[in-house]
Amino acid sequence: MFELVCIAFAFFSNKIIISFKQKSFFAFQESDKDMQSLRFSLRLNTLELLQYYQGQKKLVRVMTYSGRSLQFKADHLRPFVTKSGINGEFEIYFDEQNNFLKLTQIKQY
Repeated sequence: MFELVCIAFAFFSNKIIISFKQKSFFAFQESDKDMQSLRFSLRLNTLELLQYYQGQKKLVRVMTYSGRSLQFKADHLRPFVTKSGINGEFEIYFDEQNNFLKLTQIKQY
């Protein structure tokens, strides 16, 4: 199980807005010319995943390695579900308007 601290965030359509603990918005560091990305670790067991599949929860909140709170649709995690849940390190990519582009798994635990 994990515990997340989220200071301020908003989710509109496919846009993801993230804030610092100081409540000021940040500029992404570019990992590609047209994309920005953030990395995070996520561990969800099968019981926790069941809440998403049953519709009790639709959004996942994580703390990135850089200390930023991040929220995105749980549907983006479907390709990474295993018999034991979701366990791994991920990188999420956005365009210049903070629209979701893709989610990749860097490492599986």
